[in-house]
Amino acid sequence: MFDTRRRELRRGGTVIELRPQVEALLRLFLEQPSKLLSRKELTQTLWPAAVVTDDSLVQCVSELRTALRDHDHRFVRTVRGRGYRWECPLGSAGDDAVSTEAAGDAPLPEVAPAPAVLPAAPPRQRTAWRGWRPGRVAAILLVCSAAGMAIAYRAIQPALHIDDEMAALGTVAVMPFEIGSNDVTSAHFADLMADVVAAQFVNRAGLRSIGRSATAAFAKRPVNEAARELKARLVVRGQVTRGGGDQISVDVQLVSADGESLWTKHADLSPGDSAGRAVLGQQVANAARNRGRIGTAKLESSIADLPGPVQETILGWHALVPGASLDDIRQARARFEAATAADPSSLIARNGLAACYSMEATNPRGRLDARDIERYESLVERTRQMAPDDPTALLIWAQTRLQHHQAEAAIPAIERAIAISPSYANGYLILARAKLAAGRPEEVPALADKVVERGYAAGDRVSMAHVVAAEAALMAGRDDAEVASLAVRAAAE
Repeated sequence: MFDTRRRELRRGGTVIELRPQVEALLRLFLEQPSKLLSRKELTQTLWPAAVVTDDSLVQCVSELRTALRDHDHRFVRTVRGRGYRWECPLGSAGDDAVSTEAAGDAPLPEVAPAPAVLPAAPPRQRTAWRGWRPGRVAAILLVCSAAGMAIAYRAIQPALHIDDEMAALGTVAVMPFEIGSNDVTSAHFADLMADVVAAQFVNRAGLRSIGRSATAAFAKRPVNEAARELKARLVVRGQVTRGGGDQISVDVQLVSADGESLWTKHADLSPGDSAGRAVLGQQVANAARNRGRIGTAKLESSIADLPGPVQETILGWHALVPGASLDDIRQARARFEAATAADPSSLIARNGLAACYSMEATNPRGRLDARDIERYESLVERTRQMAPDDPTALLIWAQTRLQHHQAEAAIPAIERAIAISPSYANGYLILARAKLAAGRPEEVPALADKVVERGYAAGDRVSMAHVVAAEAALMAGRDDAEVASLAVRAAAE
């Protein structure tokens, strides 16, 4: 319960410590239950005299959910692109709701669905028709009862939110970075680096992070224990040490919930190198995003206990790799169609369906008719309007413009997507192609370098970056040796 007089959150008599902003956030929710509170409104209220990023609010919400044990978002619901809403009804401490009384030590409740209420059997009526035999009456009542149970069951089932389910699967716990020496510079850099990594997950659909302030209590525990307590599927660990001269060495590791090392990275940066920190954080985010590149059979086994539409969404995106066959694309499209039918609000499934149409439209063997193209472009436009700040929706919309040879119209949308999510290597690749199509080859090499910089191990995209750079060199009339060198690097990848 939350004691409004003492301003304390309690569970079974134990006071749960909250930072001032987290406590203020809880009070805001309790004062305005069921009201959608925008990110801007919450940020201005919680930090009236400071300029903060969205990550500060995301971290604050994450800490509140941890304190409430709200791992499945039954209390605080995220309304993507808009803000947050308190979903749990308020009541007395003894009710099945959150209490705001000023006394008592009742435990924080668990929200349970209301019991199903089956329709009452109709009253018996006298009839002269002899066809109403006891056996037939029993059979009819059984059918009516079963139908009533089915209706009641559907009524009490919570609505499926594919994106929330995917985010729960993609929860990344960013642990505080360790320091090799006890100097102020290293300690400050370690905290800054951990915050930069956590911030990279804010605008990525299907991924979310738990920052260092919430994970600090688990820093000395084994990875599998920390992951289990934090409900995280991935863990980021790092170490910062002083190198030679003014350099700071950073080692970052991405670990699965069972302790398996999935990816590591070493970088030497200077204390003031904010761009270097950003790139390293982006590489960590890309590594987390691509963690699912495993065999289909192993993937199907690992998600077998998830709701069907969530499985369809995961398997659909798993099939959409560069070089996917037309059969793979069409099978993925069928999966996304099933998922969007179950949850039309799912941005991840809608983007997947749009991506299928886009890939088939550019496939030499693709056979989209006029009706398919109209449906595809309508879907892309509606999705962009539904989520104007989603990088994937922006990039897919831009690709439709490129397919219509409207490169100049596509470029602003791609640049906006990159500004929102600068870690997405494919965004720079699409922008490089757009600049090439717009006749601006001199701007392509720098974009190709960014693809290589952020591609870390995605050989297909790095290879395409070298190809686009080689095409730009040809268009600009550069030396043949430079073109040949780029072509060789593309083939090597």
